[in-house]
Amino acid sequence: MLKKSKKIIVILATCCSTLAFGQIQESFRHHDSLNHQWFGDTAYFSVESGRLQLNGPQSSSTLYYATRNTLFDSIEWNFRIELGFNPSSTNFVRVYLMSDSENLRGSLNGYFVQLGQTGGRNNIQFFRQEGTATTLIFSGISEFSSSSGLFVQVRIKRFPNSEWHVYSNASSRLPITSEGEPFVDSTFRKTVAFGFLCRYSTASRHNMYTFGEVRVVPIEEDPIPEPPIIIENLDVVISEIMFNPPTGSAEYLEIFNRSQQDIPFSELRLGRFDTQGRLSGVLIITADEDLILPSQTYAVISRTPEILWQFHNVCPDALLVTMPNMPALSNTSGRYALLRKDSTFIDEIYYHSSMHFALLAETRGVSLERLSFEKPGTDANNWHSASRTAGHATPGCPNSQSVSTFETDKILHLYPSLISPDNTGINDILTISYNLETAGFTGNIRIFNSNGRMVRHLVKSELLGTQGTYFWDGLSDQNTRLPSGVYIVVFDIFALDGRAVRIKRPVGYR
Repeated sequence: MLKKSKKIIVILATCCSTLAFGQIQESFRHHDSLNHQWFGDTAYFSVESGRLQLNGPQSSSTLYYATRNTLFDSIEWNFRIELGFNPSSTNFVRVYLMSDSENLRGSLNGYFVQLGQTGGRNNIQFFRQEGTATTLIFSGISEFSSSSGLFVQVRIKRFPNSEWHVYSNASSRLPITSEGEPFVDSTFRKTVAFGFLCRYSTASRHNMYTFGEVRVVPIEEDPIPEPPIIIENLDVVISEIMFNPPTGSAEYLEIFNRSQQDIPFSELRLGRFDTQGRLSGVLIITADEDLILPSQTYAVISRTPEILWQFHNVCPDALLVTMPNMPALSNTSGRYALLRKDSTFIDEIYYHSSMHFALLAETRGVSLERLSFEKPGTDANNWHSASRTAGHATPGCPNSQSVSTFETDKILHLYPSLISPDNTGINDILTISYNLETAGFTGNIRIFNSNGRMVRHLVKSELLGTQGTYFWDGLSDQNTRLPSGVYIVVFDIFALDGRAVRIKRPVGYR
């Protein structure tokens, strides 16, 4: 048992010794409570006013102050040098990062940095020492010459591939910056000491060497920066509006994140326009700064979103967001915008009660759904009443009334080939897409019955782009349902020089 206890004590002592030599963190705030045991010419070094101060003999001297250290791989060295004079080749300072000997004045193998050289340029020089021979490996780009002295904060990193990085600054108010391109030297992979060596031939320099806080610690990996949140136009859209809810229920706006990135709600704002068309208020949507709108996800914004479960088929995975100060949605019309926190517009919508499907006997409790996220939310033809089979509202769910805009190689393309405008959400709407070689034309789209009588003038002399999409809800100009049969979509294209092209396509109606 006694042998076992001694063995445990030896192991603990070894561990403690390893920890003690594992890293150096010395602030020099209090001489009587230094964190590490320092050796060398200790009689000439003292801690004064939070700094390590040399007070050497007033004659030519080489003095050092060191502590034990065995770390050298994936390590960074941090220290501060303050000199009351401009160093030179005969009055200089060395900081030994690695030494295989505790005696920094003698023959050793290791690395040091030096301030002080011929010519007084005084940049950071990095040396390898083998025995008593020294080899310059690296010279920093910054100059620290000053007749009144200098201040240099130094940081040096050594990575597992023996690549060295050197950084510095000349003021505590300035950031640490690189001293040049990294370099590789793997000659030495052993150390027992870190320390300062001061050499002066001018007696008046005997008390002009000062050193600040020392840290020799494992490299702190720079955190991987979060990619910046860049929200483009229509990345997030308003996809559904409930402005005239059932009695006892709540108004809501539904938004959809179309982008491939998760977007914090802290990046979004909701804006409202007044009756003069001015943006009269931009509001934070939620005070929860950690709330995220995931990519390809719907969110329902309401003053009391928890009520919606009682009145609608809310999707189980719906993101419900409480906005206590959400502006009231008028039962007749309104205009709103989604903005970035820097007030850049992301999406804008306009709604009016007349945009509901004309054949509905009652619009209370019926939401308006956006047909296409590609087309503007201010286009009245881009909205349709939610289908009755979906319960007239789809909070947090894909819209029951939605269509896809698409590119086509045809001048005019219709989809589907058969429509049934009964507000069931199945083939309720005809998508009319066009494709032109150049822009600058104007166009008309009219719909005729089989007897050649026009039943709907859908587009009237609009300026056309190279591609575009329109929607027909299957109703006449008088907002009445039409008889079943075959209808003809007529697309007239007019050029500025008077040329005209007419294209006809049939569509079934049931």
